[in-house]
Amino acid sequence: MAKSHLVFVLSEHSLNVVEMIDQSVNEIGSILFEGKKDFQYKEQIQTFLTDNGLVNKEYDDYSLSWFSPLSTLVPMNVFGSSSAKSIFQACFTKEMISNDVDYNRISELSLVNVFEIPLWAKSFFVIRYPRIVMQHEGSVFLRGIFSNSTFKTSVHIVLHQQHCLILMVKQGNLLFYNTFESLHEEDVLYYLSFSLQQQELLKDDFQLYMYDSIDTTSMRKENILNQIKHLKDLQKVSIIETKNLPFKYQQTCV
Repeated sequence: MAKSHLVFVLSEHSLNVVEMIDQSVNEIGSILFEGKKDFQYKEQIQTFLTDNGLVNKEYDDYSLSWFSPLSTLVPMNVFGSSSAKSIFQACFTKEMISNDVDYNRISELSLVNVFEIPLWAKSFFVIRYPRIVMQHEGSVFLRGIFSNSTFKTSVHIVLHQQHCLILMVKQGNLLFYNTFESLHEEDVLYYLSFSLQQQELLKDDFQLYMYDSIDTTSMRKENILNQIKHLKDLQKVSIIETKNLPFKYQQTCV
């Protein structure tokens, strides 16, 4: 019997929902949030669930990928001698008022991802879906990427409205993981080139994966990829199709 999976992709700007039946992806719909107070987020999502007949529909698995630019990776042994909150406070200066600090253990890499997530998001989804698995987007991508062969050098860029997440992998190792503020296409290109230079990957052969989110400007991904094709230092790059990959990566988390 085919296994069913309800997938949520959430950020402060948007929600995207798909259902997966084995490897088949069916997009249910999405929201670009208007009101951004806690109760407004909940009202908008509840209306969406009701309108799409999801309130009483049952699935075998439920998962949620949450994006926050405030995310840091630490070795498991470092995490074991400290706490998520103290690590987070050491890495970021943002004062935590209503947000919670959480973490995901990524045993495949002996790493822990420490990040912030709003309390409203955790309470809303856990109450409705007690079996839901909630992971930071970076954790989802790391699990998904390393569930396949990672010998070839690959660069992964996840685009959001105001940020981009960049990951670099080579010969089975994670070389780079960071989030950058990127309001314009040129920002993404700058941070990509800078990061490649830091990792001594400029002019190398590598596979490029670029993932778009629904809250980004129309054609942003295509525009960035077109500009990359004309950069002389990136002539050996192979651009890989990424449609539905973020959703399939969530299958590695349940």
